[in-house]
Amino acid sequence: MKEINALWLVFLLTIVIRFTSILAISARIVAIRTRKFSTSFSLFNIITIVAQVSTSIQAPLLANHIEKQINNHLQPDIFLFRLIIGSATIGTFLGILSIPTAHRFMFRGVNSLYENRSVFKVVLKSFRLNTFSFKLTLESIFFNKFVKLKIKLIPN
Repeated sequence: MKEINALWLVFLLTIVIRFTSILAISARIVAIRTRKFSTSFSLFNIITIVAQVSTSIQAPLLANHIEKQINNHLQPDIFLFRLIIGSATIGTFLGILSIPTAHRFMFRGVNSLYENRSVFKVVLKSFRLNTFSFKLTLESIFFNKFVKLKIKLIPN
């Protein structure tokens, strides 16, 4: 049972590694758009650290599983490697789908980091309650043809 949980953690970490690697590319695009290269690259480095920590946790778990199979005179499980490749594919697709959203958040984050000069302050500022406040307009609820809901972020 412990072995199965470790393998699920390997799959999850593979998704996280690929997801953060794709988002790190988005941070480089933000650098070009904002022309604040050093601030964007510091954000890029923070995201890359997440992928590296995930890799440092994932590698020993996977190596432990393979060593146990070798010690029991079994062939390495090909299906396991296919699942790892599949989870990497899932992480890549999730990263690709989240690039536009991540790009907008990173654009705001780079500008905020440039103003505040502290990652800790930016994190605290981003988790304030009014950051997540939404304003619904009556026009969007009642007058749209397909009843699409417009959500506007309230500026700080």
